[in-house]
Amino acid sequence: KTIAPLLSFDASGQIAKSQVYSTWKGIKYARRYTIPSNPNTTAQQQVRTAFTWVHELFKYMGADITAAWTLYAKGQPFTGPNAFSQANIPELNGASNITNLVVAKPVAGGPPPASLVLTPGSGQISATLTAPTLPSGWSITSATFFCIKDVAPTDEADARTGVTQTDSSSPYTQVFTSLTASQLYLVGAFFKYLRADGNVAYGGSINGTATPT
Repeated sequence: KTIAPLLSFDASGQIAKSQVYSTWKGIKYARRYTIPSNPNTTAQQQVRTAFTWVHELFKYMGADITAAWTLYAKGQPFTGPNAFSQANIPELNGASNITNLVVAKPVAGGPPPASLVLTPGSGQISATLTAPTLPSGWSITSATFFCIKDVAPTDEADARTGVTQTDSSSPYTQVFTSLTASQLYLVGAFFKYLRADGNVAYGGSINGTATPT
């Protein structure tokens, strides 16, 4: 972190291949100049694949999910997409499925749902989310559901198939249709709350899997 770098008010770029000056989220900093390496090990390839898949997935998630991550990152030295990547890359790196996908993190003390029940049908999955016991003065604003094929996180095209749906009244149930028969799907869901102090909170998501007939 720098103040008046190089006897000036600002600095950017490298000098004499020894130091690099730049700005990150409004903070000016300096670091040692290095020549980036480009390892191509199997482990590194897996990390890159997971990073690309997670980055693509976030772009196609609904506004209710991205809003939860934006609030989660508020006041922190990272953005909502950064937080989503940090939470999911370790879970999905080298995995054969996305069962451990983190759809949402708890924000402002929001409790997770009590349960998520999935009922498969012909080309569809019905999802029902049960509310937890809430702190005094809290209320539920909405329940958000996310459905996606539970496959290895390697193909960017699969990351674009996720569907987000929201229900604002009890019972909190959504039906995902036009699904592929005999294909395993992951459904993740969470609640958005209004706290007693008037602020918004989110509960962490819980997941389930089901296979349409």
